[in-house]
Amino acid sequence: MISATGARPLGRRWVPILGLGFVAVNVTLIAWSWLSHGNWPSSGRRVDWWLALGQLTALYGTFAALIQVGFVARIPALDRRFGMDRLTNWHRWNGFALTWLIVAHVGFSTLGWAAGDGRSFLGELVGLNADRHSVIWASVGTVLLIAVAATSVQIARQVLAYESWFYVHVLSYVMLAVSFPHVVKIGTEFDHHKWTSRYWIALYLATLGAVLAHRLGGPVRNARRHGFRIAAIVPEAPGVISMHLSGRNLAAFGAAAGQFVTVRFAHRGWWHKAHPLSLSALVSADGLRLTVKGLGDDTERMDRLPVGTRVIVEGPFGAFTEQARRQPKVLLVAAGIGITPIRALFESLSAAPGDISLLYRATSVEGLVFRDELDSIAERRGFDIRYLVGSRHEQPDLGDPAVLVGLVADIGERDVYVCGPALFTESVRHAASQLTAPVNVHFERFAF
Repeated sequence: MISATGARPLGRRWVPILGLGFVAVNVTLIAWSWLSHGNWPSSGRRVDWWLALGQLTALYGTFAALIQVGFVARIPALDRRFGMDRLTNWHRWNGFALTWLIVAHVGFSTLGWAAGDGRSFLGELVGLNADRHSVIWASVGTVLLIAVAATSVQIARQVLAYESWFYVHVLSYVMLAVSFPHVVKIGTEFDHHKWTSRYWIALYLATLGAVLAHRLGGPVRNARRHGFRIAAIVPEAPGVISMHLSGRNLAAFGAAAGQFVTVRFAHRGWWHKAHPLSLSALVSADGLRLTVKGLGDDTERMDRLPVGTRVIVEGPFGAFTEQARRQPKVLLVAAGIGITPIRALFESLSAAPGDISLLYRATSVEGLVFRDELDSIAERRGFDIRYLVGSRHEQPDLGDPAVLVGLVADIGERDVYVCGPALFTESVRHAASQLTAPVNVHFERFAF
């Protein structure tokens, strides 16, 4: 059995049940309100069907847009249960569905109005924008939505820098705001139907509240409670640094081994850029330790940030934690800088001697980050560790099920946590899926 990060932590099975129930109830309510307000095209005329489908796709598109924002609102219950990796993936696919619903709404509605007014499709589209201000705002929102969808296509994501991708996606919030007047003024669900207008306003307010409370409120609360600042920047390996953050009342920060945070630095040229960084050690009274490899322009310059810089921290996030664990024994698999959350888990997992094994792949001895710390933890706790140093051709292929069994004979009795480059993680996950015994594989992708 292969499961993404955070696979069914005990005590949190109610979260998906409530989530699915919420969606099902709202989908049903939307359909019922649409039918009860006489929107079913009883005449059978093509123009009536176009207008009816335009209304229905608008309603479901609006609901999908609110769900879209909810996926990335950093709601703690959702993040702890599913992990940001899975939520982001759902956000992406829901975004494509949302785009098609809104495009269908524009197409069906314009066709219907054009038939009624005796104008061409293009002429009606221009006329609606010229005659109704709320339609103009809705058109702006549609253009922004299409831009967001375009940047989510795999090819665009490979070309765009993270910062460009992030700012384009902020437009999704703008899209909701500029489209709301159109929903209120033109939507039939708001016309003389008090309970449906209140229903939609409540959905909008709930979504706005989630964003304000968690996406914006979370960093503000962390700043007030903990006051994070850079205390030291320490080189760990070629191109790898650890950033130590000091702060107040850190016992209340609530971070678990395996999680990550998003940081912004209150320094010129940095404050507007968000960077996801993993915790490489347990939070202590001394502070947080975040470890990063210089893989981009910003990460390569982080070692030059001055000590004392204020840090705005959002999080902690992620379900790549012990809470997802099912078995007494665990196999940890890391490659490259993927050792960062694995090192924290290696230190913190509750286990008897011999129950935790670590496979750590690196291209060179110099690239083994935290080797001294890992050796010390392994000796102190009686855990097994094996370094696989060299190129892929020089070391066993961890994407081969037989190799995994050869390295860890009782892998079928273990949970497997894997972190590393995307291709490496996927190869290990796939190999584990081919084993005879069922294996729980936990992973979290950090690519945008």
